[in-house]
Amino acid sequence: MTEQAQARRTTGHRRIRQAGIAAAAVGLSGVIVSGTQGSAFAAAHDPASSAAHEVGTAAYDLGDTAFKDPGTGIPMELTGVVHYPKDVRDGRRPMIVQLHGMWNPCTSQDGVWPCPAGSAALPSYRGYDYLGEELARQGYVVVSISANAVNANLLGGEGAAARAALVDKHLSLWKSLSETGKGDLAGKFTDPAGKRSDVDFTNSIDFGRVGTMGHSQGGRAVVQHASEGHRDRWPSGVDVKAVLALAPAYPFDAQPDEDGTDAFNPDAAVVNSAFAVVSGTCDGAVGTTGATFLDDARKAGNTAGMHDITVHGANHNYFNTQWSPSSRQAHAEDDAMKTGPGGRSLPTGHCRPHPQHDVNQKTYRQLSETGQRKIATTYISAFFQRYVSGEKKFDAILSGKEHPLSDIGQVDAHTRPAGRSPAPAAK
Repeated sequence: MTEQAQARRTTGHRRIRQAGIAAAAVGLSGVIVSGTQGSAFAAAHDPASSAAHEVGTAAYDLGDTAFKDPGTGIPMELTGVVHYPKDVRDGRRPMIVQLHGMWNPCTSQDGVWPCPAGSAALPSYRGYDYLGEELARQGYVVVSISANAVNANLLGGEGAAARAALVDKHLSLWKSLSETGKGDLAGKFTDPAGKRSDVDFTNSIDFGRVGTMGHSQGGRAVVQHASEGHRDRWPSGVDVKAVLALAPAYPFDAQPDEDGTDAFNPDAAVVNSAFAVVSGTCDGAVGTTGATFLDDARKAGNTAGMHDITVHGANHNYFNTQWSPSSRQAHAEDDAMKTGPGGRSLPTGHCRPHPQHDVNQKTYRQLSETGQRKIATTYISAFFQRYVSGEKKFDAILSGKEHPLSDIGQVDAHTRPAGRSPAPAAK
């Protein structure tokens, strides 16, 4: 990560107040519920085991400045990749939209958009191909979208709002394509070899069954996109059934004030969509503070279903292949801390949370890139199967009663109790 981008992210997270961090840690303080475990069990109960569809991949790029953010006027790219079941025309398929977070937009250190001459765009949106392919095998049309222009120009609330606007724009493009076979996406797809693709998505997508997944600042953005204050901006006919925030960045300005005043805003919470937060205990960027989004959803009265999922030994960047060292991509790094108090080195293969982001300073065995993504794929698939497709057979995974991947790592999964609508304000 460039020094400029690192400074942006670190500065924001340093301002997270200890009270908010403690609240998030309390929300994740439970232990694993005893239950069936092991690789043999995983073969029968992992959502990936039920995958049956052959997968196709296509990309589209309408230009680096094809869309202006309605809030700031910043020109943004309309670029994405879609993984889909090749029998996509056999009935209408549910759609999942994936959104990456804050990262360098270009291979250079400039932090500008479009990228300057001699610098290539970093494809952060391709960092979830592993997840898109697996969900497509399960019958979903999965679109991962690029937000490099946001990363180059906007921070905080403005960045989250711009990302949410990007989600709406892509959904609008796809809705036009599916309903009419026309629109800006028609004829714009290319196959993995870069040749024009003739894939046809006409009448192929059920926009009443949409899920969103956002990572890091993308996690904050999908929360905003599904919040009560934003739902009326969804394209007509779109219904986001489920929202998953993957290692999300909780906004420091929404933490409780030092005098104890709660800055909670019910219009900024997920109320009418199922909601899950996945956090890693060795996340060096945001820690486990994203669980506070679930507290907000409960306070606002969410009864659609809420889950918190904590992955022991998971860092922030391994969820995105483009941000991970094995990609050999520019700026890729392992963000987990490898030193303990006083700067002492931890045992090889171990990690701990960054003390600025998490009050829990235990040491964990760090997961490999492959292991971390396998766990993410299993639990994210189970969540969307349950709340987008209505498949209840994976409920025990989401509640923590069953642990199909205990041979890879420990996962604490919990079903949060339903919220209650806030009492009306006194007149």
